[in-house]
Amino acid sequence: MFVTRNNRPTQQFIVQEGIAACVRNIQKEHPEFEKFSPHCFRHTFATRAIENGMQPKTLQKILGHGSLQMTMDLYCHVTDDTLFEAMRLMEKAM
Repeated sequence: MFVTRNNRPTQQFIVQEGIAACVRNIQKEHPEFEKFSPHCFRHTFATRAIENGMQPKTLQKILGHGSLQMTMDLYCHVTDDTLFEAMRLMEKAM
């Protein structure tokens, strides 16, 4: 996900330090902003991929998981927007 100018994978600690610096800057004006790790991006990617119609088995392969259950249970989250949209569709169908 993060590469150097030469399109090579960057070292994990560089990404972590960059995110930490951004979070510190945000927290100056918004102290309630929570810290997070680069790993959170995997969860966000998985959730958004499913929301946008990616096939679960395709996502499993992209994430490199051995089981579909791990992909769906641990990495894909149901957002409030998704819940509201599902209920709106149910109302419309009725």
